[in-house]
Amino acid sequence: MRLKRLRARNYRSLFGADFAIRNLDFLIGANASGKSTILDALRFLGEAVVERDFMGPMSSRGGLAQVAWKGNLASSVALTVRVADGDDTFEWAIRLVREAYGFAVEERVDRLCVTRNTPKR
Repeated sequence: MRLKRLRARNYRSLFGADFAIRNLDFLIGANASGKSTILDALRFLGEAVVERDFMGPMSSRGGLAQVAWKGNLASSVALTVRVADGDDTFEWAIRLVREAYGFAVEERVDRLCVTRNTPKR
């Protein structure tokens, strides 16, 4: 499985970010520009996959109040990754929404396309 894209909305300092990921990428930028936050967003999703739950990864980061953007939309976080698996491409989108003292998870997985190599005649 190969990671192709990361979209982050309201995740820490990533108010609205969209990154295409190629075979070899470098993260270069000034201090406090979001390089570590991009990696943390990927690590957050990876931890959630391993644990099959968002509670642990969210708790280790201090809860939704510490993970969400501090602007007007601090009540939700959205992360979307696009992955290629052989001929298939999938998109996994999660949205974490503040509810009272916790959060709710809205999750969606879409199969975007299937490319088949057809023999030439």
